[in-house]
Amino acid sequence: MQTSTINRSRLQTAVFRNVRVQRLPPRTSLSVGKTIHIGSYMATDFLVFWMTRPSGIAIFLIIIATPLIFWRFIRGGKRLSWGLRPYVLAYTSSIAGLIILCFLTSLMDFGSRATGPVNELSRWATILGWALYLSVLLSVFVLPLIGFIAVPVAALLLRFQCFEIRNIVGVLVFFWAILTFAVWLFPGNSWAESHRFGSFVSHGQTIAYGMVFIAVPFFFTLYFMKSRSSLATDNSLGNK
Repeated sequence: MQTSTINRSRLQTAVFRNVRVQRLPPRTSLSVGKTIHIGSYMATDFLVFWMTRPSGIAIFLIIIATPLIFWRFIRGGKRLSWGLRPYVLAYTSSIAGLIILCFLTSLMDFGSRATGPVNELSRWATILGWALYLSVLLSVFVLPLIGFIAVPVAALLLRFQCFEIRNIVGVLVFFWAILTFAVWLFPGNSWAESHRFGSFVSHGQTIAYGMVFIAVPFFFTLYFMKSRSSLATDNSLGNK
């Protein structure tokens, strides 16, 4: 009886330790291979905490609203017939893509770090917590890139009537290469310094994931809205 009690206690202790391991902060990287840490957990924890405060939320809103100036200025005063709707939908699709990407990353990360039995409630609570953590953390970098790169580029393509699929793909490939080289030129750890080709491939994969889940929804939401608007205009002219 005493031996059974001791074994049960050891099992509970082991499970508790496993659950505690899973509650560590998520890896601050979207790469499937080598993990590149953005910074110490203490620094990222403080950043996430600050961005969920009223001042951080206000900065989020400013970052989203400021590119409207570029949108209207580059468009040359020509407002799209649907007003701010495409802008809002494009941003929403990008943020949704970021959340999905962070959820998938957290799900895979949990599977690679889990050791032993874990309660399902704790499992999903941890995964969702990691996904939320990464979403807030990465939005600090993603939202400015969308607002100050993607929005002006989309506005230029629309202004010069070049907003076609081949041009969108070309823009995405161009900025994927630029961002990959920019990150690759500044290795963040000893592994990246000693494995230059491997780090280039790792960075390229990471940024490609971001392009697929964040940049592609942004541009193709605008393209879909533009196509619908053009079709509606053609139909209205045909009925006259």
